Amino acid sequence: MEKSYSHLCRAERDEIYRLVQGGISRREIAKRLGCSACMISREMKRNREPVGYLPDMAHRHAHRRRRRGDYKIDRYPALKSALLEGLSRRWSPAQIAALCHGEQRVCAETIYRYIYRAPFAIKFQLYQCLWRERPRRRPRKSRKSRSKIPNRISIHTRSKAIENRTHYHHWEADLMLFKGRKHNLITAIERKSRYLVIISNPDGKYAKPVAERLAEALTPLKPKSITLDNGTEFAKHETLPAKTFFCDPYSSWQKGSVENANGLIRKFLPKNYDGLINDDILLTIQNIINHRPRQILGWKTPAELFNRCTSF
Repeated sequence: MEKSYSHLCRAERDEIYRLVQGGISRREIAKRLGCSACMISREMKRNREPVGYLPDMAHRHAHRRRRRGDYKIDRYPALKSALLEGLSRRWSPAQIAALCHGEQRVCAETIYRYIYRAPFAIKFQLYQCLWRERPRRRPRKSRKSRSKIPNRISIHTRSKAIENRTHYHHWEADLMLFKGRKHNLITAIERKSRYLVIISNPDGKYAKPVAERLAEALTPLKPKSITLDNGTEFAKHETLPAKTFFCDPYSSWQKGSVENANGLIRKFLPKNYDGLINDDILLTIQNIINHRPRQILGWKTPAELFNRCTSF
């Protein structure tokens, strides 16, 4: 059984140097030290001097990184600036990562680790710039599987007309939950006009009532497509009155219009809201949001554009 290392010690670095000088391959060195060949390659790449691998200097470099935390984002000022700018715009790590190129390229997971572990990020509480503002990251092992939706169609098969918001009658939908209560809301938004519909759902996250209420609300509005996330509450999507598409797992930003609308609704009904929820309250909130001028709409309101599209 191989021995597992999280960090190499000074004696092991001396041994690596001795074996390298003796012409031993990295794979054989890893076998003798009881670690992976990747660890040896990474050690020699990160701690190598211009004249070759020196155990003294290698140990100093590694110790210095452990003290300050070795984060790629800290090593590249331009990358760090791009991250901070993206967070200031309330972009998700996936959105920020998609715009990073060349030596500044990072994945969303690297950004998440930086936000929750790096001393700089912890000091300035960068997690507050994330959409959910969770002070601690939920462990990956506790995230629910979202593969129990039959006949789901990927968002990547949507036509360009839907993707570019060329036509009306293409919707996004989501479920809004509240802490400690079964009653939730189904929200739906028309992608081109940003017209919002809020639907009361007192029956919890069960797929059948969610589908029935969403279908009842949208059928008169003649939807052509509905984009959903992978929550099992949408498992009955085939009963909806339009073709359905599903975001990638844990990529709710791909239906950003309805996520943004949910954020507006939270101003009136926060997650810990325990008061009355009825149709009159929801209609009032819906009207306030739908009659707000939007810059992206040329300072027209969602209601104005939606009424125009349904008048012909």
